[in-house]
Amino acid sequence: MESKLAKLIQDAENVILNRSNPNWEKDVRIAMSRVYRFLKGKLFFFRRNVKLLIKVLELECLMENYYLPIDTSPDFDPNKILELPSEIKTMDDVIKSLKCIVHNGRAELNKNEDVLNDSLSQKCIISSTYIEKYCRENNIRCRKYSCTYDLMPGSFHSFCIVKFKLPNGEVKNYLVDCTYRQFFTYRNSFLERCGLVGFAGCCMGRYMLMNDSRRCTAEKLLKHGFIEMTPENIKNYFDGFILQGRNGKYYDRLGKDFIDEDDYTTGYSHIDYLNALMGVRPLNETYLDILYNRILHSDIVFDYNLIDEKEKIRKSFFRR
Repeated sequence: MESKLAKLIQDAENVILNRSNPNWEKDVRIAMSRVYRFLKGKLFFFRRNVKLLIKVLELECLMENYYLPIDTSPDFDPNKILELPSEIKTMDDVIKSLKCIVHNGRAELNKNEDVLNDSLSQKCIISSTYIEKYCRENNIRCRKYSCTYDLMPGSFHSFCIVKFKLPNGEVKNYLVDCTYRQFFTYRNSFLERCGLVGFAGCCMGRYMLMNDSRRCTAEKLLKHGFIEMTPENIKNYFDGFILQGRNGKYYDRLGKDFIDEDDYTTGYSHIDYLNALMGVRPLNETYLDILYNRILHSDIVFDYNLIDEKEKIRKSFFRR
């Protein structure tokens, strides 16, 4: 088994490093999927195979700063200095304030990171803590949230919600997330990761590219560092949490040979997410982060985009 895996890993590494390949995106998904699918058919337990899984993690690390096919570049000029408006009178003042908050948040990160190029992985706590502090020092209502996949208090991801009250009494709420880019590298963004013992599922960035609405929300947040908390944006943003948290067991129970794009959805509304975030009513998710349970059907195809004709998959595409 180790010699077969070693060959698959070497083949995948060759594909990953060949960035001049015009078909790189598809070829790397195929190569990595072969690695994941081989392991899912062979590894039944996590503890007995830690060394093998570490090899896969090392392979994934080669793609830490390779980004999914979406513009992840932040609207940030480290040489600029932005100042907050003296008071909030109009929506222009709200937007200027948000841009200033995000700019200063990114500038703070840029002291130790390369905000324009790095993924900013695991920097969300540092970023959101600074933003909350900056807002409070400037009398801006802001609350930091650190939560798990199902929005319970935890350490999966951290972001801020900022509130502004206009003179007419209208309240505008915005979500600020300066490290969202970390979810859009190729490192963990393979659907066939689902169901591999010891591994979390696919990163949310892949799911955010599956339809125009999610993509639009992601593009705005990646560029500007903030989004208005509209029903659409709330659902899209937190759908990403749930979809990343679900591992193979959720899809295994569907009894399907092929997981289609329509399966990568949630039934939650924006109200459900807000209630969970505020501690009013938890989400009814029972298949989150199930890392150490082997899926019953290791032949399930999770990455529907990798095959042209589904009936041929067992004969040729992922032949072991």
